[in-house]
Parts: sequence; structure tokens; C-alpha cells
Amino acid sequence: MARRHKKIECGDYVREVLYSCPEPRDSGKARADKSRATSKAQQRVNQNNSKIKLAMLIGGNFGADDLLITPTFSPEHLPATYAEMRGKVQKYFELLRRERLRRGDTLQYIYAIHHGEKVRWHFHGLVNAVGPDDWELIKSLWPWGDIHIKRVCEQEYSTPDAMAGYLLGGWEDRPNSARAWCSSTNLKKTVITTSREYNRNARLVLPDRCELMESDAWCTQYGSFEYISYFRMETTREAEPTLLASRELLSRGAL
Repeated sequence: MARRHKKIECGDYVREVLYSCPEPRDSGKARADKSRATSKAQQRVNQNNSKIKLAMLIGGNFGADDLLITPTFSPEHLPATYAEMRGKVQKYFELLRRERLRRGDTLQYIYAIHHGEKVRWHFHGLVNAVGPDDWELIKSLWPWGDIHIKRVCEQEYSTPDAMAGYLLGGWEDRPNSARAWCSSTNLKKTVITTSREYNRNARLVLPDRCELMESDAWCTQYGSFEYISYFRMETTREAEPTLLASRELLSRGAL
């Protein structure tokens, strides 16, 4: 019984799934269980899902020392519409990009607009940190109110998925025509690879010198699903694929 292995990478952030797929000769029960495994896998790596796309970009491009910014508007500058809001946000990031460029630095960012019946227009953004003057510069270029800044490591959303959920969860009345989040064009892109796994004993395991973010598994006699996400540490950008690592463990009788 072959299973499908799917791996998506963005920089040093990786998420993998290993799961059963329905086969033409499967019984009704086997097909149902394998379909369930496939569905669980798709929920973890489906790049058509806005939250997963955003989580991959966050994990692959921003680290603990980068900045979470929350600019707000004073009453006299509060936008009346989404178009006005986005125009001000875009103008702000263009000013920041130009000033960074003038200083010989680059700007990478992701932002999501928040609004609701009881929530005034504002946005949250992730910005790459480049030096000790970051906070002063970021605040000085925002002319419409206050701006709050935290380092990523100082806030409670500790995984890329948690941060993505936070960024996407604040626009209660967003129309379908408006983007849930926006980003600079110079971010690292996501790379996706898929393969068939014929070893029934293969498992997903955390590679050496990697930091585990999330894991999950589900299994019946007919179908199975495994998921793992992790960061490759800076010292091991060429980490072993998890399936190869699992085969090595199998050869030593460790699994």
C-alpha cells in the first residue's frame, strides 16, 4: 500500500505530511478511512488555504528578533473605508522601504488589516529588523496616530500557524474582494515536493538539529496520516529529509 509524502518548505521552515490515498480496488471502509487521512493531510499543507500560505511565509522569512508592529489611528485620522485604509498602509510601507533603501537596508513585511463592529481600523504587521534604529524609524514615519512595537519573541503567538491565525482573525466584516493579508514581493517563496512512499514502516521523524513546532498522527488498519512541522537550525540548512532519517532508524531496528 503506497502512501503519499508531501513536503513544503519556505526558508528554514518545513512542514510535511505522510498519508494514505484511496485506491481503485479499495473496499468502502478502506476508501473512507484513506479519504479521511487525505483530508487531514490537506488541512495541513493545502497551499490554496490562505492561513497555510501565510504561515509558511511567516516561518520562512521572520524570526524571533523581527518586529510585530500595530499602528493605530487617532480619531481625526481614522479611515472611513477600506480603500482609504489600504492607501495609508501602502503609503507608510513605501516611505519605510525608501528610508531603509537610503540607509542601505532592505524591507520585508507582511500585514493584515483589522476591523469590526467594535474594532476601529488598524493593522498588524511583521517587519524584518535590521538595526538598533528600527523602532525610532518605524515610529517616526507613521503620522496618523500611535504605533506599538514588540519583538516577535515577546508576544504570545509562538508558532507560524498561531501568528497567521492572529493576523487573519481580526477583520470580521471583510468583503470577498479585499485581500486578507499583503506582503512585500521580496520574501522567500514556498517550494513543494511530492513523492510516493512504498515502505509500510516509514515514519516522519524530526531531523537532527531541528526545532519541532507541531506534530499530529492518526491511524486505522486501513489508512494513516502523519504531520510534522519544524525549523531547521541555522547550522544545518542541509538537514536530512525526515523519511530518509526514518529509514535509517528502521535499518538499525529503532522503529
